[in-house]
Amino acid sequence: MKLNVYRAPGPPPTQPLPVVVFWHGGTWKNGGLWRYGFVGRALAKMGVVAVLVGYRKYPQIRYPTFVDDAALAIKWVDEQISEYGGDPQRVVIAGHSAGAHTASALAYLPGYWEKTGLSRQVLKGFIGLSGPYDFYPRPDLQPIFPLKDLSEPWRIGKQLPSTLSPALVVHGYFDPIVKIGYAKTFVQRIKSANGRVAARYLPIEHMLTLFSFVWPLRLLPRSPWRSCRAFVRQVFEPTLE
Repeated sequence: MKLNVYRAPGPPPTQPLPVVVFWHGGTWKNGGLWRYGFVGRALAKMGVVAVLVGYRKYPQIRYPTFVDDAALAIKWVDEQISEYGGDPQRVVIAGHSAGAHTASALAYLPGYWEKTGLSRQVLKGFIGLSGPYDFYPRPDLQPIFPLKDLSEPWRIGKQLPSTLSPALVVHGYFDPIVKIGYAKTFVQRIKSANGRVAARYLPIEHMLTLFSFVWPLRLLPRSPWRSCRAFVRQVFEPTLE
């Protein structure tokens, strides 16, 4: 596991900053941290310490080991992020596509956050960009998941923990890779459990929820980056005032 840490340029903060931990996408098989520096820099612009997680992929591992590894990343944050000016007691986890699925499993499937050894009070929120939550794997992805397990443990939202962190779900209507219905089902499940969730359904495709973090796209009025910044500020106020 490799992690890259980002903080806005300037002198060290006088008080510990909130933390956003991000998992990239790539169908659980592809992608590397070298591609996502723009995400870390854009998150840091929100006034947080950003941690981008590089993780093991299929065929080296299969589900649910992705989520077990994600819990290890949070353990690292708890133990080390104060050295980078971050507050380990105030964490939002986030991801795009397959990374959103991993982050949502850590946040919303019973048992996985407990593997961090931390209270759920540490987890202040979840951000999902173009994520497949409650879904059935297409043929090329089926070897990654335990299809023989009739409980379908990869389907996020079928079971929920007793404590639900606030969520922001962003998805494009024109996403040809991950159906928007997965996001809508996930949002409805959280609402049905009396959880707090904001949904942003936009006329964009799969990658633009992520590429909106690139300047100057993040300046657009309906940029997903703006939605994420507003959510982060709401969760962490008054620190970011």
